Amino acid sequence: MKITYHGHSGFSVETEKYFLVFDYYTGPRPKIPADKEICVFVSHHHPDHLNPEIFTWQKEYPSIRYILAADIRKDWPAQYGVQNCHFLRGDAEERIGTVSVRTLFSTDCGVAFLVTAGDKRIYHAGDLCLWLWEGMDRNQSRRMMGHFMQYTAPLAGIPIDLAFLTLDNRQEKGAFLNIDYYMRHFDITTCIPMHYFGTTDIADRLKADDSSEPYRNRILKMNPGGTAEI
Repeated sequence: MKITYHGHSGFSVETEKYFLVFDYYTGPRPKIPADKEICVFVSHHHPDHLNPEIFTWQKEYPSIRYILAADIRKDWPAQYGVQNCHFLRGDAEERIGTVSVRTLFSTDCGVAFLVTAGDKRIYHAGDLCLWLWEGMDRNQSRRMMGHFMQYTAPLAGIPIDLAFLTLDNRQEKGAFLNIDYYMRHFDITTCIPMHYFGTTDIADRLKADDSSEPYRNRILKMNPGGTAEI
């Protein structure tokens, strides 16, 4: 797989047959190959995950498919004359073209995507994150932890080749806990942090932290505009 990081939570993943775009909203437009099955995923309606420019791409690529969280207004892509939109709620499974998509509920808005394309399985968490913040009381923290564990539970026992997971500077001391939980509880071969809201240096700090010792070699740090092959 060839991965391009477009910034924030936006990535494209290219395989031999597929070109998948996740939560693009900033940076240069992905270089889309016309000879592959093209799917564009948007996890929720927040403007840092959804750029309406994506809906203009269908003019150039008529067979493109859009897989959108159900909290995105249906009249928005319609304004651009977009066809072939699939709106999914959490806890859904759908075959779209030759791609299998499973959604998970989010601890914020929209959904997370578990995508099987050929022999590759890719997880994009959207805003399904362990959102623990300074100043939360014990009950708030327990509720968040309970929802997070419940919503991520469907990933158990499923081998995931690539996972895009939140590592948000704004969470301060709690920032490492999200990826730590995912990597200790699920079968993830490679994790790429995202949704930094600040410097990507936090990924280096996570990898240097004692807590990441069991899985730090499976964390791949990328900077916006960068590419990697795995």
